[in-house]
Amino acid sequence: MAIVGCGLGFFLATHGNRGSDHLLAGIVVGLSITGMHYLGMAALVVGGQIGWDSTLVIASVLLGAVLAALALMIGATTSSATHRITAVGLLTLAICSMHFTAMAAVNLANCYAIVIAGDMSASQLSINVGLASILILVAVLGGLYLDARDDLRRHADAKRISAISTKLELALTRMSQGLALFDEQERVVLVNARLKAIFGIPDHSSIDGMQLRDLCRVILQSHGATPTSEQIDAVYNTHKRLIEADSGGEMVQDLTAERTVRIVHRPVYPQGWVSTIEDITERRKSEARIAHMARHDDLTSLPNRVHFSDAATIAMETAKAGQIQLAILGIDLDRFKEVNDNHGHAVGDAVLRRVADRVLADLSEGEFFARVGGDEFAAFKLFDDEAELHAFLSRLENHVDGRFGLGELDISVGASI
Repeated sequence: MAIVGCGLGFFLATHGNRGSDHLLAGIVVGLSITGMHYLGMAALVVGGQIGWDSTLVIASVLLGAVLAALALMIGATTSSATHRITAVGLLTLAICSMHFTAMAAVNLANCYAIVIAGDMSASQLSINVGLASILILVAVLGGLYLDARDDLRRHADAKRISAISTKLELALTRMSQGLALFDEQERVVLVNARLKAIFGIPDHSSIDGMQLRDLCRVILQSHGATPTSEQIDAVYNTHKRLIEADSGGEMVQDLTAERTVRIVHRPVYPQGWVSTIEDITERRKSEARIAHMARHDDLTSLPNRVHFSDAATIAMETAKAGQIQLAILGIDLDRFKEVNDNHGHAVGDAVLRRVADRVLADLSEGEFFARVGGDEFAAFKLFDDEAELHAFLSRLENHVDGRFGLGELDISVGASI
């Protein structure tokens, strides 16, 4: 009875969340121990009639139930050492007070001993009771040792988990990428501040537990737009296709004219996925600058020889396909060496930039102008009749062959076309 009742009571105490659950668990434990005592007394074989003091019987039942209830209410609500010791003390007091009060309630004045052949002697009974008590004590001490060991392990595990959580929080805060972890129901379960910063979501806005589709809506709204359901569905379905791929997927997206991000979705075990967002705006700008430098002249920003060759090839294919004419021109500045020798290379560079600015400002559709060497330029013109070509040549001569005022200097150069 005590084993079953205490087991049920401790089960209720460990699985209950409310104070009433712990109160009920304590009452069950107290009544089961009290019931064990009186069941044992009922098994006592004596001659005559056992008398009972009903007041003390009721008192023993109440002491066992009330003190056991207090013990479990205190012990189950906190794991501090002080409360646990208090709970153990109250449970011990419940057992002892119930036992001694119940023993005080019994009256054996009208009873006499019955001796049955084969019964144990008093000394043998004492030895057996002593051995049983020692075994019980050893079992209790063993249980206390195991509980203390488990408690130390729990504290060590909690400390280790706390350290890992601190490191994870630090990593999430300091990482340059935005990160979001989603569960199998497409809900956000973890997100760092960098993700909010990249997408322009206010810090005070909570997106924990938000569905992916709702997050798409919030991101669109964060850039001042009022998205329609069709726009939200389009963004959601784009990401959903990447997420459902076997190994995930990635995409590059222009959030605004000034910000470009790279979004990577990867599945995680057992279900769900992790998304990382990297702001690649500066990288794209650097790549654009490098690409521009590879195909343009540093001094004049005109297309260079490689760029001119590619553009001329396309122009020839266009001329063939459209049955129009193409003229390719080479321009060499006259007396440019004299400018460098007499006034220095800085003045010569200024002349080259001035020529480039003049020509670029007057180019029309189908016209191209590039610097292919020191003082050498190249141009081409797509045209239908020669009048258009002659007009282009005239404009080139006006811009290239003439005088250039550079501060106090008046520089004159010519051009051979």
